[in-house]
Amino acid sequence: MGEGKQLLLGFEITNETSQIYYYQMQNQDAIPIFMTPNQSNPLFPTCLAVKESTKEWMIGEEALRLFDLGGAALIDNLLHKAENKESVTVYGATFTPEMLLTKFFKRAFMVVRQQFLNSSIQKLVITVPNLTPTMTELIYQSLEELGLLKCRVHIISQVQSYMYYVLSQKAEIWAHDVSLFTYDETGLFYYNLTVNRRMQPYAIIVNRMDLSNELTPELLEQEPLERVVYRLEKLINQVLYKRLTSAVFVTGKGFEGNWIREVLIRLSKSRRVFIGQNLYAKGACLAAKGFIDDSFSNYLFLSDEMITSTISLRLYENAKEIDYVMVKAGTPWWKANKTVTVILDQTKELSFTVTNLLNREPLHEVLSLDGLLERENKTIRLSITVHFIDRLTALVTVRDVGFGVFYETNYRIWEQMLTL
Repeated sequence: MGEGKQLLLGFEITNETSQIYYYQMQNQDAIPIFMTPNQSNPLFPTCLAVKESTKEWMIGEEALRLFDLGGAALIDNLLHKAENKESVTVYGATFTPEMLLTKFFKRAFMVVRQQFLNSSIQKLVITVPNLTPTMTELIYQSLEELGLLKCRVHIISQVQSYMYYVLSQKAEIWAHDVSLFTYDETGLFYYNLTVNRRMQPYAIIVNRMDLSNELTPELLEQEPLERVVYRLEKLINQVLYKRLTSAVFVTGKGFEGNWIREVLIRLSKSRRVFIGQNLYAKGACLAAKGFIDDSFSNYLFLSDEMITSTISLRLYENAKEIDYVMVKAGTPWWKANKTVTVILDQTKELSFTVTNLLNREPLHEVLSLDGLLERENKTIRLSITVHFIDRLTALVTVRDVGFGVFYETNYRIWEQMLTL
């Protein structure tokens, strides 16, 4: 089953289930990796079990089987534990969320190695439902324990996986808007993907709509199925009304089974329709391939966790005035954090330009360094940091860091908010 010495993997993890795909060069597609030889579904439970007698660890269906037989402890909700930094004590030993994730990944990659002998992971893309700084850091740390450093790993959200999946398809799929409907225990959500071809690079924009109040789990339990199907189809048609849509994707365990089959058939009369539970895993795998060959370099991905503006600082470099980029549009807001050190030259102001890539309108902001100590010109050195509080709010922090042995820092700090 080997595919050469370098593997490109997409690994989807949720609290309930996980799945792994690898990129097959021959077919140029993402192919599932099954945890057991007789398995027909790539999904496996996101859980661990440790056997009391041998302290052996298992994952997935094997973990559930071990637990059902008795004499083993089961650990589930791994992502929830990671986000809440919740440790677990098993048979007198305490395990941190990072340790649990490490054991989960280790067992999963053991299966991969068994199927792809003499191969190594060139690029791994992990996709999770909700990307947060805590989750990202814990996953990176757990993978580093296994020798997978950050240079070989990307961690993205399911929405980003959706974006990468769509852009990996034939252009006719995303000739117009592309819609995604997801339905699981968190609710019903609609995501609309638009490709802005007027921009260079192309901007891939995803907007999210919460429809959970329109189709609740209680409704499925209390209403006749025909009534639920009618309400769902009406809701979908309302959302897509007058929207030129070339494709619709439907995913989530709430849509499992054939109960919406007739709705999808009617939807497909005017557009392409796809349903399945592998969208995010395949998207992560295709993203791994794209990160290696730079096939996404002509696109700027702007989901609801991405910054839509570029922030630059006016500087002089090599006797020329330049706009030094502090934050680049398309960066997850919680990853945007950059520091630069400058020396003032006959000024007590810092000039920032905020350029929104969607409307191209630049906004100029000036930070006045009130209370700046008087010194000889070019002897004031400042550290300037830009980081984000949320997706639409940046905080600029300026510190006097002194000037070598000539002037010690006076610990003066200036701050200013930039609203995007």
